[in-house]
Amino acid sequence: MTALVETITYRATVTDYDCTTSVQDLTTSEADALIAAALFSENEVAIAPDWSGRITITCAVTGPRSATDPASVTVKRVTVLEPVHVPRLSKRQYADLVLIREREWMATFTDSGRVGCGLRGSVPPAATARLIERGWILLTPGAPSSPSAPSVAVSYGGRLAMALYEHRTAGNGLVTFDPDFSVHSQAGVYVASCACGWRGPGNSDQVAFTRGQARAHREEQVRAAFTA
Repeated sequence: MTALVETITYRATVTDYDCTTSVQDLTTSEADALIAAALFSENEVAIAPDWSGRITITCAVTGPRSATDPASVTVKRVTVLEPVHVPRLSKRQYADLVLIREREWMATFTDSGRVGCGLRGSVPPAATARLIERGWILLTPGAPSSPSAPSVAVSYGGRLAMALYEHRTAGNGLVTFDPDFSVHSQAGVYVASCACGWRGPGNSDQVAFTRGQARAHREEQVRAAFTA
């Protein structure tokens, strides 16, 4: 069986409850476990809808100030995850992640170093290695008592990269027609749009307004990728 070697894919900056700060490197499995625990505990998970790929986890705890001071205070522990690699996919990498995502129930890491997805196809060894290196897929080994090929799933970082690929938005599209294609003013107006086919409600002569619409759409879709 091919040995699994995890690489560092995230830099985590932690500001603890006492305001002390520490920095540590995380593997894909460590980062995914941290994100999954935060989502399960309903902690605040903020995902930057841009190429930074930044994920910020905030855990707030409320209780008495001390054993002798019953005044209620809220303290926070903030963890900022910065990916080592920019979450920007090529067309081929996106297609490979779509295949794995659709076949996660049977996707496995083979001895040849490829991801096998049954009759639907597979991801070649070189492409698989790049997905692992960038932290976009997660490999989980079988139990020692019953060794089997490691299972493969798209990681949270991979989901974020897919969402950013699918929702390449623009808020500075200058057009001379309303969304219903009736002629508008000669000066034209701005509209927000997305590669997924979404188009912002209404239009504006202020580009900042439509850029805000585009960003809100991308934020919504990126968040949905983590809860799907």
